[in-house]
Amino acid sequence: MAKPLGEVSYLLSAINAVGSAVLNDVDSITGAGAASSGSSSTVSMQVNKRQVRPPKL
Repeated sequence: MAKPLGEVSYLLSAINAVGSAVLNDVDSITGAGAASSGSSSTVSMQVNKRQVRPPKL
C-alpha cells in the first residue's frame, strides 16, 4: 500500500508546485499560510482558482 500512497503524494506535490508557480498572485490574495496548512485542500483551492483565472485574463 505504500507505493500507491507514495504516487498520490508525489502527484499532489507536483500539482501543488505547478499550481503555486502558475497562481502565485492568487496565492498572495488567499494567503500563503493556507498553502502550508494542508496540501490536499490547497490543491482543490488552486484547481478552483485556475478555473476562475482564464476569464480574468
